[in-house]
Amino acid sequence: ALDRLKREPRVGIDIETNGLRPQRLDNPRILTCAIGTLDFTVAFPLDHAKGWGSSAQRRRAWDLLIDFLFNSGAKIAHNLAMELEWFGYFLGRKVLHELVWEDSMALAHTLDERPGTKSLDYQCRITYGFWLKSLSRIDSSRIEEYPLDDALLYNGGDAKWTYGVFERRWSELVEVPAYRDEYQRKVVLASTLVEVEARGMLLDEVEVERQIDLI
Repeated sequence: ALDRLKREPRVGIDIETNGLRPQRLDNPRILTCAIGTLDFTVAFPLDHAKGWGSSAQRRRAWDLLIDFLFNSGAKIAHNLAMELEWFGYFLGRKVLHELVWEDSMALAHTLDERPGTKSLDYQCRITYGFWLKSLSRIDSSRIEEYPLDDALLYNGGDAKWTYGVFERRWSELVEVPAYRDEYQRKVVLASTLVEVEARGMLLDEVEVERQIDLI
């Protein structure tokens, strides 16, 4: 399935994890991953407790994913910073700076900055006419509590419609050069911001106090 998707110029990608920020977890895990287009999407477990019968099988799934990431076209995420933070944590800086990424949430924000319009659920509603999350009863914050098949179906839907929203709305973006430039700025900055957050920054306390005094 991944070999087939390597031939696509762009694919949607989505992961389900056991928390929001890997650096803040004692045992961060990417539970499942989904990759695909509107026509063909595959979802598979990675570190899900019910995913594989042995550590060798789990490692093989990771190896196939890594091979795909570095030997495929552009990857579209919805809220790219989240995918970059997790992939960067496990796979290093090359994932952040050497792969081609797109972001359907950044695209949505560039076209419409109104609050409450950026979620994948809302974007499916305005683009395709249905609420994506109404198709599943899964609470993604407790995804390991559900049967694995249900979790994979949920994950796959996110990857599929991330691709769908991006492809449908891309033409709106490219029609306005200023929008395209703003979108590209957001995508380029995502990897840098993720790396800064992961490493942290030294604080110039004297300068901070000076700025406060100016206020």
